[in-house]
Amino acid sequence: MITIDINCDLGEGGLYDHKLMPLITSCSIACGGHFGNIDTMNSAVVLAKQHQVKIGAHPSYPDHQNFGRVSFKDMPIQDLKDSLLNQLQTLNDIASFHNYPLTHIKPHGALYNDANVDEPIAKLIIETVQEFNSEIPIFVAPESIISKIGKGKIDMITEGFADRSYNTDYTLKSRKLDGAVLKLKEEVLRHVLQIVKYNRVEVSKDSFIPITIETLCMHSDTENSVKLLDDLHKLGIENILIKQYSQRSILLTFEQPADENLLKKLVRCRQIINEKYFKSILYINLGYNSLLINYVSTIDKFYSLKNTLLELISEAKLSGASQQHKILLPVCYDESFGLDLEELSEHTNLSIKEIIKRHSSTEYLICFLGFLPGFPYLLNLDSSLYCPRKSSPRQNVLKGSVGIAGQQTGIYPQESPGGWQIIGNCPISIFGNYWQNYSPFSIGDKLQFYSVSLDEYHQIKHDFETHNFNLKKEKVG
Repeated sequence: MITIDINCDLGEGGLYDHKLMPLITSCSIACGGHFGNIDTMNSAVVLAKQHQVKIGAHPSYPDHQNFGRVSFKDMPIQDLKDSLLNQLQTLNDIASFHNYPLTHIKPHGALYNDANVDEPIAKLIIETVQEFNSEIPIFVAPESIISKIGKGKIDMITEGFADRSYNTDYTLKSRKLDGAVLKLKEEVLRHVLQIVKYNRVEVSKDSFIPITIETLCMHSDTENSVKLLDDLHKLGIENILIKQYSQRSILLTFEQPADENLLKKLVRCRQIINEKYFKSILYINLGYNSLLINYVSTIDKFYSLKNTLLELISEAKLSGASQQHKILLPVCYDESFGLDLEELSEHTNLSIKEIIKRHSSTEYLICFLGFLPGFPYLLNLDSSLYCPRKSSPRQNVLKGSVGIAGQQTGIYPQESPGGWQIIGNCPISIFGNYWQNYSPFSIGDKLQFYSVSLDEYHQIKHDFETHNFNLKKEKVG
């Protein structure tokens, strides 16, 4: 699973900081070098704390006139160092006042670019940060001079850019060149997907260089930056789409086919989310490839909550999954129960005998329980048995009926209206106080049917009702 920290450079006089902040996880705040004063820094820290976004310092060459985008590397070293220390300390004092610590330092503009290629500037930045606070990491570009000479001296976080094109030496293309700044949704999404999913970046048409990053920057002054960031969230670069489903619920959809590995992941994720937030969650519904988290109260900081969920999920280990069982369940496919066997035979071009053989020889995976209490949805139905639901549902389906609908098979735990194609009936009750937790099934269990005659069906039913039936159930995995 892929997750990524998204950062923006804020407190730079932009009009959309309040819209960008909910869409990011880190921000770098201008601290007086290229832009900013005590008021703008204070506002940015307060806004970041409100949205639980990590904050960093964004020092620059002391150059308001050019917004820090002109190199001052010939400036006296001590004067530059004093300026950088003053910028860092000013923002740090404001952050400390709000009890919201700095988590990183990111040089701005020309200073950032010079640190990539100029060893004296790179050394100066490292020395300045060491003097200020050696425990705070620096955002650095991959394969840059500062990233190479900083190894073993200071912590570093490798940064990539969502809205900028790269040269073959990992430097950013000059803003003066066409295509240097990516503005269109399609080009930004493709660019980001290549970086975070495939660890590569395109430097010319169909030509790539490898890249591995830990944080991704979207410049706040890029045209449509708010819309582009929102599109990045919808892209699901983490291979999970997370959206607010209602005022009190969030839907997590895992972008992969339903199978046993995904089910284990879903069960484990549900477990760790429940453990972390048991006081604020009512319940979590599990689907074939999704989790619907229902909260006690209204959600007011969706993107902050989203990022927390992603962190929890990325740390989930399948070793914590619960013990699985294999259950053998009797089914009578007699024509008195298999009301739709003939129709299914016509639809599949298979004999009734072959349908029963294929249905009862498959080992199914119990993915979730619903729409009725205890109704097991079973994965792995033989594709030759796929068939649509009935065009007109029955008013009443017998308790224990085994049916097929689409690519699913399942068992009705009670009498109910239903549109599944009915092919048999199970003689034992699969929901009620006969079972611990009211069901013999747990999500993730394996289930296989075995065919019984009509006489055997009635004998098993009698044994079950007189508490003389032993379910065939064994541990697996």
